[in-house]
Amino acid sequence: MIEECSVNMECELIKTVDFPSHDVFVGKIVTTYCDENIITDGAVDIEKLQPILFVMHDRCYWKLGGKLAKAWDIGKELIGEQ
Repeated sequence: MIEECSVNMECELIKTVDFPSHDVFVGKIVTTYCDENIITDGAVDIEKLQPILFVMHDRCYWKLGGKLAKAWDIGKELIGEQ
């Protein structure tokens, strides 16, 4: 595992999809390893983890912002506005 990474996921390769410009790998997560320092109440704390994302089309790394809304609750509010 990569020591500098707070979360490591071991995957099993299921399928490789060939495209003219790149390949897409489809996998299944076999197990997950997590640094105990980023755990809060038995789950990964996203604020402690501070994940980054790599986006291929602009070849940039992005960081996540704060919590937007609780799942399902925001949808119920939107439906009520109609």
